[in-house]
Order: sequence, then C-alpha cells, then structure tokens
Amino acid sequence: MSTNTPTHCEGRWVSVDGHHGIVRYIGPVCGTSGEWLGIEWADTQRGKHRGTKDGKQYFECSLSAETKGSFIRNVDRIDWGQTVLEATRSRYIVDAKELELLPQTIDGRRRGKIEAVGFDKIAKQQGMLDTLLVLGLDSQRVYGLGNQVDQRETHQLLGANARTLLLANNYLTRWSTVAHILTTLGNIETLDVSANHFEPPLDSSAVAPKLDTLRLDSSPSLAWQD
Repeated sequence: MSTNTPTHCEGRWVSVDGHHGIVRYIGPVCGTSGEWLGIEWADTQRGKHRGTKDGKQYFECSLSAETKGSFIRNVDRIDWGQTVLEATRSRYIVDAKELELLPQTIDGRRRGKIEAVGFDKIAKQQGMLDTLLVLGLDSQRVYGLGNQVDQRETHQLLGANARTLLLANNYLTRWSTVAHILTTLGNIETLDVSANHFEPPLDSSAVAPKLDTLRLDSSPSLAWQD
C-alpha cells in the first residue's frame, strides 16, 4: 500500500472523491494481488456487496441492512482526515499571505467605506494557540490526536487554557478517541461532538472529570437508546 496509509486504519472514517464511509477491512482479497481496503459506504447506492467476494466474508456492514460495501485500492485521493493539532493550526494560525487578504476597509453603508482597523491583531492573537479558551473545530475532518509526539504537543499547546471544544461533523467513530482527546487536553468543560459517526455501544460515562456540558446528537449510526 502507499506510504500515506495510517496505522490502525480499521474503523476510520474516510472520504473518497466526496463519498464517505468507514474502513472495515485491510488486507488481501483472493484472486487478486496486493492489499485492499474494505469500505462500508454511508451512501446506500455506492456499494456492491456486504463485505463478501466469491463466497468469502471479509468484513460486515453494520451501519444498516443495505448493501453498502466495496473494495478499493489505497489511493492518494483517500482523505483520512487530520489531527486535533493540525486542525487547530489550520483554523487559527494566519500566515503573511493570509494577512494580506484581510479587508482594509468595510462597508459603512451611509457613511461609505470605513478603514478596517485591528483585523490583523485579532488574527495574530488567534494564532497564539496556548491562549485559546475555545477550540472551534467543527467540520475540520478531525479523526483523533495522532501519534505520541502529536499528543504531547497537543497537551503542551492547548491543554492549559482550552475550556470549550467544538468537534461537530468530523471523522470521529469511537468514543474512546473522544475520551483520549479530553484526557490529553485536561481542562475541557464543554464538548460538542454532534453529527459524527460513532458506532455503538457508546459509553459516554468515560469522560474527563471536568466536563459538565456534553452535546451529542445527529449521529446517523446511533439510535436514541445508545
């Protein structure tokens, strides 16, 4: 497989050419060479089977009773998502070119154009990651923390002050990943993980002791009793 395949990729949410699904299998398929990824697609019209080829079961599709599985080669266009730290840097750090694109004037309507003052200072202040109280990472393709180096850096940069973590509509599939994120950050009091792709059973009791507000809704693979 190509070098961009992450380790422990089974159970990961991915996007391929705008189509989303979860990796159920990685390995060989009889009658072919090399390794394949077995994907259960979110779109019921996307797949061709339920993880079976030539009578052999390689994986099971569990999101529904629909036929939503297929095998694909690992290709560069597979989007595996990004870590909390990568998403935070992408979201909050503004480089010199981006500063040049900030508006120099704003529309004052009857008063005409008004000089925009302070936008650059706000952008630079947001880039000071260790001062952020709110990490707004909704829809940033976050799958988890990454390797041990990433985890240490996440704790050092974000752990001291961050109190609110917004992770709605990302690539999260396991509650253990959320618990690990909370433990690493250490001081999160408010958490939103709505519209992710958690698989049951969901043990939301395994959370950080400082967490007092949890929002979890619109997860398509969870029923109310989960």
